[in-house]
Amino acid sequence: MKLAQYLQQNGISQSDFAREVGVKQATISRLCGGRPHISVDLAVRIHKATGGLVSALSWPGLSELRKIQIEGLTDDHTSAVSSRTV
Repeated sequence: MKLAQYLQQNGISQSDFAREVGVKQATISRLCGGRPHISVDLAVRIHKATGGLVSALSWPGLSELRKIQIEGLTDDHTSAVSSRTV
């Protein structure tokens, strides 16, 4: 599922979701608007905030090495990712 679709289906504003994952609303707007340059850290935070419905592995532009890194970070047995601003 794409982020814009998730937000719309769940009645969540970009501003509220941005606060939840620790970024500016403009970042969420950019991601929803089809400009998906995203860090591994933010991809994982979005994955966790959406219960995996917006998979960290679904973002285009992430290298295979980063996807392997993400698989370890989205495992239920790992600790939460920091909430630093991207």
